[in-house]
Amino acid sequence: IFLLFKSKKLWLKVLKNNGVSFFSTAGLNMFFILFSSFSDALKLLPTILMHSKLVSYQEMLGAENILCQLANINNIETFALEHGISVYDEKGSFWSQYAIIAYSSSVCRNILCAGNYSKNIFKKFTSANIFLIGKPGLLKVKNALDGVTFVFSGDVFDKTINSKLLSISNNLADLGIPVSRWHKPGSSLIKNNITRDGPLRKIVIGYSSNLIIELGFLGLQVFIIKDSPFTMLPSHLILEDPKLIANKYKSKDSYPHDFWKSFIDCTDDESLKRYKNILKKII
Repeated sequence: IFLLFKSKKLWLKVLKNNGVSFFSTAGLNMFFILFSSFSDALKLLPTILMHSKLVSYQEMLGAENILCQLANINNIETFALEHGISVYDEKGSFWSQYAIIAYSSSVCRNILCAGNYSKNIFKKFTSANIFLIGKPGLLKVKNALDGVTFVFSGDVFDKTINSKLLSISNNLADLGIPVSRWHKPGSSLIKNNITRDGPLRKIVIGYSSNLIIELGFLGLQVFIIKDSPFTMLPSHLILEDPKLIANKYKSKDSYPHDFWKSFIDCTDDESLKRYKNILKKII
């Protein structure tokens, strides 16, 4: 309570800048979240102070972010391990813009990210040291089948993006093209409680999920529907006419796979090796 009182000018300023009144449901809810985060951080602080380095999961939780700030004050070397590759559009809808907070809210002195796409954005928003460590633990793609796998976004998109993906998948199925539908848990579009309805197929269509980035990196032919926050996407990877998708790239060699390597620099053993070396070098 004392620490919250000491910092009240700061968090009241944040509420004001975002048009949120403290004496409102949203304002009070944010206060209780902040109070809980402070409480959890202070419980963990004695353990943190026993170490010289702290690796966080990109400060995704309030308590985690506060702990990283406290670690900085106490000269503990802080690292943010990239939680996910977030794509965003600065001029689009709220849902296409909000992912920017994954980059702009970092407080760590060192950031460990998957590829040059994230590295360049972190350079824009932070003064941290940026290191490429790739993404460990990606599965190998074996025996992907003919047809199209649709990767749906979270349930908040069910009435917009996911409904559009579902409509396209139905159209392709009506044309006799084999279709798989991969949902995230909680979606209202899931049938018979099957989140991954069908196997992985050679062509993938999605919106902004990390999974489509990983599948593109692993060698599948990934296409993005229009209005996606992938604003850097080559125009020939944007899905214009779903009816042509299955015939768009007859040869695997004609698909621009190198594009996805800007998101993920390496994977598996090489990624783990880089991670270990960076932690060993920085004192």
